[in-house]
Amino acid sequence: MSSGIATHRVRGIGILVTIAGLIFAVVGVGAWIFTTVQLSAQNITVPADAPSPWGGLAGTSVNNPLSAMAQAATIGMHQEHGAESALAEAGVVVPAGVGLNFAGLTASNFPDATQDQLDVIAAQRTTAQTAAGLQSSLFTSVLAYGVSLFAFGVGVVFVLIGLAYCRIARGRDDDLAFDTPLPAARHRGTGHREEPAPMPAVTDDAPPAVDHAAEDGAVVDGSMVDSAGLDDAGE
Repeated sequence: MSSGIATHRVRGIGILVTIAGLIFAVVGVGAWIFTTVQLSAQNITVPADAPSPWGGLAGTSVNNPLSAMAQAATIGMHQEHGAESALAEAGVVVPAGVGLNFAGLTASNFPDATQDQLDVIAAQRTTAQTAAGLQSSLFTSVLAYGVSLFAFGVGVVFVLIGLAYCRIARGRDDDLAFDTPLPAARHRGTGHREEPAPMPAVTDDAPPAVDHAAEDGAVVDGSMVDSAGLDDAGE
């Protein structure tokens, strides 16, 4: 009885794990498709001057994680080149260690700049902020792709584990079917069980000795008569 209950529990666990795996896999596929649809709806194309190592994706639509990374890298490159050109045209000297991004383009990093130069710096800071927002959106889509792929992978692993549990339970059912003893016979009309008759014991005792003297004589009126004597009397 306990073996049967354990087998049912193993089968139940296998079924639950399999269902959970299917849910994970479906959610992962759905998230991947949803992210792809949202990116494709923006009609973004990777520029021809995409930086290395994304140059091979130039001219392709942004609808997958690789093209999204290429577009984010291109936006960052364009923003930095544009800020560098604008500051150089305005005669702004960029101090060493100051980046041309949203965090670096602040008035405190340019203490010697004039008001006109500070206006140029402020305009480039706004552009850097917009570029950072676009990059964050693209990086979020890449993260969504990663999470969906992870969910799908976990779902596949869960399905395999669940099927393995079900296979183990099926094998235990087969073992129990072979190991279960036959039920004892019951008297018809009664509730008493009839136990099978025991098998005769096999012993190594020798068979009883045969009295060969009886083979040469016959019993007449309770006395033994020699067969040879009967022959003489007949003559």
